[in-house]
Amino acid sequence: MDGDSIPPLASKSQLRAYYSLLVTGSALHLFLFIFTLSSRNVKKHAVVLNFYFVFCVTLWMDAVLLWTGHIYDPDPPTGLEITNAVSRLPGMVMNASTTLMVVMKFWVSTNIALSTRVSHYFYWADSRVLVMIPYLLGIPFVIAFLVETITHSSILIRTPLYASIRPPNKLLYASVSVSLVLMVLVLVVAVWLTFLLCRMRAAQRGLLQTSWTVNIQLAARLLLFLFYSFISIALHIKTLAPGTHNEARNEELFGSIGIIAFALFFIQADILEALGMGVRLRRSSLPHISQIKTEELSQLHLPRKPEMCAKGSSDKDYSLIESQSYSQSHSQSQSQSHRNLSLPSNQSQHIA
Repeated sequence: MDGDSIPPLASKSQLRAYYSLLVTGSALHLFLFIFTLSSRNVKKHAVVLNFYFVFCVTLWMDAVLLWTGHIYDPDPPTGLEITNAVSRLPGMVMNASTTLMVVMKFWVSTNIALSTRVSHYFYWADSRVLVMIPYLLGIPFVIAFLVETITHSSILIRTPLYASIRPPNKLLYASVSVSLVLMVLVLVVAVWLTFLLCRMRAAQRGLLQTSWTVNIQLAARLLLFLFYSFISIALHIKTLAPGTHNEARNEELFGSIGIIAFALFFIQADILEALGMGVRLRRSSLPHISQIKTEELSQLHLPRKPEMCAKGSSDKDYSLIESQSYSQSHSQSQSQSHRNLSLPSNQSQHIA
């Protein structure tokens, strides 16, 4: 590349801020990935685990100039530029697609959403399909960018913050356009789901008592989804607009999406339970039950025996009374039979 065509780098503070956002977002998603793996039902969270994995890898690879020591190099090696461009642009498509898959997972797991007319179009959206779609969309872009950048290395350029492909380029516009369409779908589904949940909560008011923590989790997650989609759509449109340049402030805002996505998925019961918060809360609320003795539990919760059936020191032995009464009745019957047998002989003597 010619030295005249290289744009000036951003300031050191802007470079440090941008790459700090990328590395922090990658580390936080790795944190979420590890702690979600410790949950009891991993299959249930397969789509979310895939989201954490994709964001962690793409953000880390996007920071390749940082951990290779070329963050302040205006003309880094061609191999690093290829790695940065290939990981950044297809990674943008995979991030958008896996975000849409997570929103679709929320949709198919919500009863109020399944009651709509369009729900029968989403019967295909099981966990396996939702995990595969980001790779089916992203891998073709990875192959195309590898072939394009290796055969035409002159299209590579070091922007003020990172290495990318020099516009205008069909692959660049294709990846940004696909990401834009995916984020528009994320926005539409998130707004629709927000409307359905708000209507359901309004209908349940006064009829069903719902924990306020559940409402906070739903509201925070949906608001962050909307914020994430709005930022992505605005930056993608600006990238596709003619005559635009890479501004450091806009890229820093886009780099902060990784941290925003972390905050979006950190607010959930599975992560808190994996950290031990939920376990400690449950244990602290149940100590009095474990300390109850067996005798006290039987006296409190089991029906008592009738007093006449209870056998104590001052009570009579009813089994002994029963045997005695039986023996007395038997002896009386025997004596009565003897009397009946002796009666005819006495009567004969009296007649004689």
